[in-house]
Amino acid sequence: MIKAEDLRPGQLVLYTNGATYEIGKVKRIADDHHAFIWYSEGDTAEKTSFDRIFPIRNEAVVKETSLGGTEGMFAGELPFC
Repeated sequence: MIKAEDLRPGQLVLYTNGATYEIGKVKRIADDHHAFIWYSEGDTAEKTSFDRIFPIRNEAVVKETSLGGTEGMFAGELPFC
């Protein structure tokens, strides 16, 4: 299982829910076991358990996403994110 220090705002992750998978973007770390993740273009982020998400190792090849809408475009770049 991953830890809070393994994640950072703006990082892309893979969310698993049984046999389905979704790409998400970390909005912020909630606590030692959860992070708020954007799964859509909207501003709403869902509190997600670390045991359901996996960091995407080659995320650098994804140059831009619309996850998190306007706020998500700058996640990890601005001090308030």
